Amino acid sequence: MACPSIFPLVFTLLCGGLNVRALHLLVFYLFTGVFFAHTYLSLIPENWNRLKAIITGSCKIPVINQ
Repeated sequence: MACPSIFPLVFTLLCGGLNVRALHLLVFYLFTGVFFAHTYLSLIPENWNRLKAIITGSCKIPVINQ
């Protein structure tokens, strides 16, 4: 699977293929977590107006009369 001949410096700095695989898995989990967090936070009802404003460029601001 891994080709140390392509990036020998990376394998040397990270002390072998197992550490490269572990780092790759960690980065994968971070990207996946960030993706799902952004998807969830953009789809909850409190943020629909903000998401609509990002797409259309305008939003309705409620006026509070005191």
